[in-house]
Amino acid sequence: MRADRFFLQFITIFGIMMMFAVSGLSDGSSNDSCNGEQISELHSISTSISHTESGTLYDGSGTNDDDDYYYFKPSVIGTLSVNNYTSDNRTTLKISTVGCNQDRVLNNGTEYSTTTPIPISASDTVYIRIERKKNNATTSYDLPMTFTISSSPEINIQGNSVNIADDDTTPTIADHTDFGTTSVTDGTIDRTFTIQNTGTANLTLGTVSTSGDFTVTSQPTSPVAAGGSTTFTIRFDPSAVGTRAATISFTNNDSNEDPYNFSISGIGDAPPVMGDVPNQTAIVGTAFSLNIASYVTLTNADPVTLYTLSGDSLPAGLSFNSSTGVLSGTPTAATSAASLSVNATDNDGTSNSDTFTISVGIVSPITENLRDFAIRNPIETRNINGNLKVIGNTVLCV
Repeated sequence: MRADRFFLQFITIFGIMMMFAVSGLSDGSSNDSCNGEQISELHSISTSISHTESGTLYDGSGTNDDDDYYYFKPSVIGTLSVNNYTSDNRTTLKISTVGCNQDRVLNNGTEYSTTTPIPISASDTVYIRIERKKNNATTSYDLPMTFTISSSPEINIQGNSVNIADDDTTPTIADHTDFGTTSVTDGTIDRTFTIQNTGTANLTLGTVSTSGDFTVTSQPTSPVAAGGSTTFTIRFDPSAVGTRAATISFTNNDSNEDPYNFSISGIGDAPPVMGDVPNQTAIVGTAFSLNIASYVTLTNADPVTLYTLSGDSLPAGLSFNSSTGVLSGTPTAATSAASLSVNATDNDGTSNSDTFTISVGIVSPITENLRDFAIRNPIETRNINGNLKVIGNTVLCV
């Protein structure tokens, strides 16, 4: 490559740098290469702008260093148009957003204009290649280009100031998609989510919907201006014990996140359930124990924190442990049936009550190994050995 080419390229790039310095834009480095040839970075585009890149291709025996290469990184969504490209000899104009050798041929001649703007994404690097096609000649060209930033909305959802991705299926406490635990009897939990528009055009929203034990208590405002936000609120009111799940969904005019969906969940909980405690009989002088906990059904494995016993006074010698639910002791006196009511409490509330009785007797009645006997023949009433008296067929102790 001849020295005058380097000088001309230096003058061209310097002119571009000066032009974009005036407009608030700046050139990046020009140290990248393709096919061993330097690729000149045009500029970072942050606003709609038109620019003409002019250059000269020199005869270099048909090698790649006869070509000129350019690239730029817009960092925003937009379109690129070529407006009446011209060259004084035949050239091939190529463009790619994949790589400097992944060419999309725009023309093979001396003039070209795009009929349809080329879409460019915010993450693209745009590569432009101008390839000389005439040997033994110097070819000059003018490449007028216009990059136009697309005016489009961009949606983002947050819960608890944490981003929630579209189609997220894993509810978490951190972003409030996991609502936590509340009672099925009288508990509700509200969560407010924020819809942000980080794009450059109005974001239009449809109606937010959900299902099951979740309801929308306030809808977002639509449209949402560029850079603006709005909120909506979901209420969790469980109808049964256990994990309850649903999906939030709504339509919008974001080009690649319509509809916006994400999963939510919560846990319905309830107080423990008190079963039927049978009536009890205790004996004076004999140890007695009744474990109320064995009649309690827990919900979601929540432990009972308090047992409550109320009603008549306990028989003398008995006591109740409100932490363990055990009624125990050794009765010291016989009593008639005492009526008692018991319930259990966990962190979700107090259970239903059950009533039972407890009475204390003097001796335990004999109910086993008893035999009846009778005297076969009637005998006269008389004393036997001074201890028994027989009357008819009956023997009495005297």
